[in-house]
Amino acid sequence: MTNNDTRIELVTTVAPEHWDLLLSADPSKKLVQNYLQSGMLFAQSKDGHPIAVMVLQELTSDKLEIKNIAVDPRLENHGIAGCRSLCKGTSLSTIANWHWEYEL
Repeated sequence: MTNNDTRIELVTTVAPEHWDLLLSADPSKKLVQNYLQSGMLFAQSKDGHPIAVMVLQELTSDKLEIKNIAVDPRLENHGIAGCRSLCKGTSLSTIANWHWEYEL
């Protein structure tokens, strides 16, 4: 998905820039590593650099939990990154019909 010249994609390799954002929301690298093993990391990027991340973990076949969500502090409250845009951007066929535990 693109929005305001940004892309939202499933991340398969966690880069240092992803770690910076992930650890800004959850300072325990060990916990983040644990839920990344069983979760899906999505990143919203602009000009090739992540500006927001979200980790989703499948609870059941029809329920997801947001384990981590973070936005670059320089872009907070600008309406171009965050939960609403990341959740819309993750409308892949595999998760499009799941029930969200987190109310948007």
